Amino acid sequence: MIYGQSNVTVVVVTFNRRQLLERCLDAIKNQRGVTPNILVVNNNSTDGTTEWLATQEGLKVISQENKGGAFGFYTGIKTAFEDGAEWIWCMDDDGQPATDALMLLLKHQDKKPCVLSPVVLDIEDRKTIVFKTGNFKTYMDLKEPLIDNVGYPFNGTMLHRAVVEKAGLPRKELVIWGDESEYWNRILYRHQFHAYLVSQSHHYHPAQYTLFYLKEWDLKTGWKVYFYIRNKPFVYQSRYTSAFIAHVKAYYFVLGFFYTIMRYQKNDKKLKFKLARKAIKDGFRGNTSMGIKDVVQYIAKLTKSKN
Repeated sequence: MIYGQSNVTVVVVTFNRRQLLERCLDAIKNQRGVTPNILVVNNNSTDGTTEWLATQEGLKVISQENKGGAFGFYTGIKTAFEDGAEWIWCMDDDGQPATDALMLLLKHQDKKPCVLSPVVLDIEDRKTIVFKTGNFKTYMDLKEPLIDNVGYPFNGTMLHRAVVEKAGLPRKELVIWGDESEYWNRILYRHQFHAYLVSQSHHYHPAQYTLFYLKEWDLKTGWKVYFYIRNKPFVYQSRYTSAFIAHVKAYYFVLGFFYTIMRYQKNDKKLKFKLARKAIKDGFRGNTSMGIKDVVQYIAKLTKSKN
């Protein structure tokens, strides 16, 4: 199919996961009943992804510097919107939609303008719900066809263009870990669009295991941790209209995260505290000037000062 012929555009953001991307795109191309436009945002992959994408037909590919997943979805959603898509279907390259996922989402397009999301299931057993959804454990527990205001941003989430028109685009400066939550909150709570979890539509994704902060994490490769902490004030600000409540929530998050460092971190504990303090200070001040390279350099200085 030639890009631009469908009213649905799927946005896939990828970085150095060629095999997973191939699997994801294969699942998209084999959707039953509906054939979407396919837009791939390649965040400067170096594993052969760029060369492989150049051999594929029927795709629109945008290659750009790797400034994080947030920048990828910012570019992808912006491009799909400007290209005229009515629905924008978003996913990372490690996800895999079931063959009828899109068709079942579109059965509820009469709810527009809204956000429609599939149930995200463990890609191995294909029945266990990956992300917390009430008290439900497997898709068999879901009895209602639609569950209001539940979804998993960028994991098969489909946005109506009116949502993008009013709520805007993901904040590219948030880089990673928190950008999706800020965008979700902004759509639901600030602009009051409805989101629906479509129980029969399934999207497969690697299972979540122990949260990174409940085990030892490596300071040298822990640049994502900075963004996880720094972005929390932005997430709470988009969720709560009261600045006081948002500030209190962020404050308690900081206390909780500092506790996890005390309890679970054995190596470089003092330096991890310094990284966390830097991140939360930037978050409270609204300072988003640090990108991936900046944080990597900052961590390198911390580790060098230890020696």
